[in-house]
Amino acid sequence: MAKAAKKSKFTAVDGHLKSSIKYIVVDNPYFDPLHGENNGNPKTTKAAFNMNESVSAHWYNKGLISDAAMLASTNLRRWYEIAEGCLGIATDYSQPVVDGGGPKDPINTRRAEAIVELRNIRLRLGPQGYETVEKLCGQCLKIASVSDTRHHQRKIAESCQAMLEELAVYLGYKTRQIKGKKT
Repeated sequence: MAKAAKKSKFTAVDGHLKSSIKYIVVDNPYFDPLHGENNGNPKTTKAAFNMNESVSAHWYNKGLISDAAMLASTNLRRWYEIAEGCLGIATDYSQPVVDGGGPKDPINTRRAEAIVELRNIRLRLGPQGYETVEKLCGQCLKIASVSDTRHHQRKIAESCQAMLEELAVYLGYKTRQIKGKKT
């Protein structure tokens, strides 16, 4: 007797089979405070979040980092994407336009603010700590692509988790714990 084929628990909404979708509650961007909260105008809504999108999201899903560290990681990634990975390298307007491309845009205010935030984070975490957090959280690289040996990968993971906790304290999402006391 032939076995019936198992139905996959993933649907087209859930995306790739390796994705781990978690639905989180976020503020509704279309909420209108003038009309009050009701069924047609909810204040919050659910959003799909892929927990395997980045290393920090994977750690958060496994319970290895706190909510504050995950929020700090998300903000660091947002600032990194806005800054386009640079820490304020000046645009050279004397370069000729190549292949019909338009003139280079100057740095806008949003990008300048992101660059300032990233520079402050770099000063706080130090060059080596910032480089680790930048690769894993900003560029979303896997730990295996950063290092070859398991021992070094474990050290990088522990270092990055500690840096994310420090970043959460710096950004004000978490208060620093006094050693020996739990708050």
